[in-house]
Amino acid sequence: MLFEQIQQERRLAAELLSLMSFFNPQSIPEPTLRRYSKGAAQAANAEDKEEADSTFDEDLDTLQAYSLVSVTADNDACEMHALVQFCMQVWLASCSHAAQWEQRFLMLMAQELPSGEYENWAECLQLFPYVEPLFKSEPAAEEALNAWAQKQGNYSTAQNIAAKALAARERVLALVLQGQGKYKEAEKLNWQALEGRKKELGVRHPDTLTSVDNLASVLRDQGKYKEAEKLNWRALEGYEKEQGVRHPDTLTSVSNLAGVLQDQGKYKEAEKLNWRALEGSEKEFGVRHPDTLTSVYCLAHLLHTTKRYAEAAEFHCIAPELA
Repeated sequence: MLFEQIQQERRLAAELLSLMSFFNPQSIPEPTLRRYSKGAAQAANAEDKEEADSTFDEDLDTLQAYSLVSVTADNDACEMHALVQFCMQVWLASCSHAAQWEQRFLMLMAQELPSGEYENWAECLQLFPYVEPLFKSEPAAEEALNAWAQKQGNYSTAQNIAAKALAARERVLALVLQGQGKYKEAEKLNWQALEGRKKELGVRHPDTLTSVDNLASVLRDQGKYKEAEKLNWRALEGYEKEQGVRHPDTLTSVSNLAGVLQDQGKYKEAEKLNWRALEGSEKEFGVRHPDTLTSVYCLAHLLHTTKRYAEAAEFHCIAPELA
């Protein structure tokens, strides 16, 4: 069979085709495939970056030579006929490899999806159709992950990717539950995500600090303001040490803390932090950036709450002009 022939002639090309069979066949991001292929080539003892790049190009040429895939005119995406994709998945299932490759695909997508900042929206939009299955699938294929990691000799990297995939899934599920008002369930998932990240990444890692802020958010929604404030302070102090006082994550954490302080009537502290977030966002992103506009609205809301209506009105007028 053709797939078996490719596997014998060029194993990495066969693996690339296996991975591609889980993408949308009409729009497979070439940079994502290239990054994956580099990792696979290096695990297979490719000596340097140039050699890994060459390996990917040769693998793709092999698949094109057999008319299994094509490349778009601008070379930024690959395409695969739906029938080829279907046959490939059937073949993987017949070899008992389908679940392994699906899990590998999901972990890759969890790794590739950037954070949700404004600058990353276009990339998030492109990758979201591929990442969406993360939120529906069971992340329990640990046996397949371990077998693959041992085979590649890259266990620690695989475990880190798995941790990110699981944390991403837990976080999105928590957001859905939180949006539905199922706060206890959302809180439980956020605790799980936080504990997992602490174990895999350490307490000071930015992703761990994000989990701290996420947990504080669901506690705040339940009116557990003191607990939420404690966590928000912890996240902010961590970001300041690890990322610096002007980093976007730090500024977001400043806004989060201001919100929970305002909920408790600590208006002077909240106002000070809201000003800090606004001024920081203006310097880092500019006055029209969504984060800056959010800071404007937060400050306006606080001024309105403290009955400083004239000042609040000024900010409410400014925001639409900037948007």
